[in-house]
Amino acid sequence: MKSAGKARSNGLYRHIRTSKEIIRNLLNDLFNTLNTINLLIKCGRYKEATRGIEQLATLLRGVISSGRKITLEAELKIVESYLQLQKLRHDNLTYEINVSDIDLSCTLPALTIQPIIENALIHGCEKAEGETHILVDLQYRGDVLVISVKDNGAGMSTVTLQQLQSRLDNCESEKNTEFQTSGIGLINIQKRIRFQFGSPYGITLSSEEGSGTTVTLSIPRSVKPC
Repeated sequence: MKSAGKARSNGLYRHIRTSKEIIRNLLNDLFNTLNTINLLIKCGRYKEATRGIEQLATLLRGVISSGRKITLEAELKIVESYLQLQKLRHDNLTYEINVSDIDLSCTLPALTIQPIIENALIHGCEKAEGETHILVDLQYRGDVLVISVKDNGAGMSTVTLQQLQSRLDNCESEKNTEFQTSGIGLINIQKRIRFQFGSPYGITLSSEEGSGTTVTLSIPRSVKPC
């Protein structure tokens, strides 16, 4: 019993630590967003600045909710706000969110989908030229809710893809994540999903160098609010 309790405590500690790292990464991005809103105001683009402030408020509510579960509907509002804020900074960004026939009352840890999109923009699309497009697609596969985030960015080589997928599959052994950069956002999400739902669920990757990356996240279909 003691060993089981210790394992649970260690898992909770890792969950809290990874949640803090996700928040820290997001807050760094929010400072850049505030600078953008400030520039919009100085340029007299008040309507855009007002919309940006409204989207920022939604995103900050998501930060406050980190560490607990929220509905899928609330998470998608955070995603929409984040993407709208990014459009203020990146004129070449377009996106789609497909949620047809999905029960939006199911729950997941707050700030689960948004960091995947942030990862796509930073590690994929910013390295590529031309228009950036993000597709978020949700669908059911049996008792599993599958959330896919596809970008048209730089993609990854086969070797890099295999290495990152291996790290995701063995995320519990990842240490000192705060000092690493490549793929760490995805690894933190994987740890949180494994902690909440168990090892059958989590992230899988597909990518082709020069053609973009798809991050696929699976969680239980029927999880409802307590």
